[in-house]
Amino acid sequence: MKNITIISIITILLTAKTLYSQNENDALLFSQQQVFGSAKYMSMGGAFNALGGDFATTSHNPSGLAFYQNNEIILSSSFYLNNSTSYFDNLSNDHYHSGFNISNLGIVLSNNNINNKSNWKRVNFAIGWNKLADYNQNIRIEGYNYQNSLVDYILSNAQGKNIENLDPFFSLPAFNTYLIDSLSTNQYFANISSNSVKFQEHLAISSGSQNEFVISLASSYNEKIYLGATIGFPIINYYHRIQHKENNFSDTINNLEEFQYEEELSVHGNGLNIKAGAIMRLSEKTKIGVSAHSPTIFNIKDNYNTFITTFKDYVYESASPYNIFNYELITPWKSIFGLSSTPYKNILISADYEIIDYSFLKMHSDYYSFTHENNNIKDAFKKTHNIKIGNEIRIKPFSLRMGYNYFGSPYKENDFSTESYSFGASINSGGYFIDLTYVLTQQGNFYTIYEDNSLPIQITNHNFVCSLGFRY
Repeated sequence: MKNITIISIITILLTAKTLYSQNENDALLFSQQQVFGSAKYMSMGGAFNALGGDFATTSHNPSGLAFYQNNEIILSSSFYLNNSTSYFDNLSNDHYHSGFNISNLGIVLSNNNINNKSNWKRVNFAIGWNKLADYNQNIRIEGYNYQNSLVDYILSNAQGKNIENLDPFFSLPAFNTYLIDSLSTNQYFANISSNSVKFQEHLAISSGSQNEFVISLASSYNEKIYLGATIGFPIINYYHRIQHKENNFSDTINNLEEFQYEEELSVHGNGLNIKAGAIMRLSEKTKIGVSAHSPTIFNIKDNYNTFITTFKDYVYESASPYNIFNYELITPWKSIFGLSSTPYKNILISADYEIIDYSFLKMHSDYYSFTHENNNIKDAFKKTHNIKIGNEIRIKPFSLRMGYNYFGSPYKENDFSTESYSFGASINSGGYFIDLTYVLTQQGNFYTIYEDNSLPIQITNHNFVCSLGFRY
């Protein structure tokens, strides 16, 4: 077997960014939020910017906290079922993934013991956490490919480099396992014919979530104006693993039978932001709400490695070093406008309009210049307009709810918008409440297996949420 080239730590740090990098897609992934929180909040599509009395508002419009006149403890759990459908070699590939998680947890303390002569009726305090995004998703793609291979991408990265300068995450493990071989000191060839028939299996596994620990304060002025603010501490936990396999070649060199490529990425991040909002009663039946979210400043740590195995006369294995990289991510501002109305005594209608400019995203590090990535962000992303609509029918002690939301595509060139439909019911005795909700979310996208191999994919998510709360 070939001698493994020894690479110094300095070389690893300098070359770690050559193929895998914390790019504009990572920035977008960790900046986008979904409608999570309590079952009540989710059942109305998240259209709560002009409503209150729900703990989830602490992460959206904290002035809704001022509507509380009692203390409350709430816990929301959810069961999710995610399905991804892709099309490869004229075949449909479906993959399902399911599990349980916590959607929110918090406590609200309402202080009504304010001087009766004051126009400020109460001061409410809340602490807890809300789920902001879910990263659980499995994608499986398999079929025959007649045009290209992952090896083409690896080979192009190797050409023109001496063996000691090969990328330690891609071309060097490929060289060490005979996936590619040398013609000269800086020229290489693949042991797989690019246009040969080959069977490809690709599995991408993602897990984790983004949750926000919140500390909120709100007050009511004469029961007409409600003000609130939140200090948010979002936390990112994300894991991504790729397993790519190619075999059944119609034409190979040096008896190569199969190869497997694997990569792992673990991401942990901590952030800080501020949210502030106001709700005003225009009349007994109508309220308007406005809120603003500051950019979140994330400190993110990535841990990345790759592994290649080839099967020919023997089994050859080679692993990359573990690369740890730290950087900062600054997310965009968010502005939200809301309107709610009770046209009839037992019917509530609400609507929200959000503006987020994803071209504002910024990445920064003391060890690497993100000039290329930040320019790509400006070129690829745009301002989005999101719409949320909710409806509630109350027949005490029961309530029925419906919701819809549309999240515009952040991409300039492609329409990767997202739509959700929600339905819920609840029972509220005054001292406790139980809310149940179902949410259906659909999104079209493209999944890139490797360069020059992107496929359309349809993502469907099902969420079943239950909230249990106690008031005292």
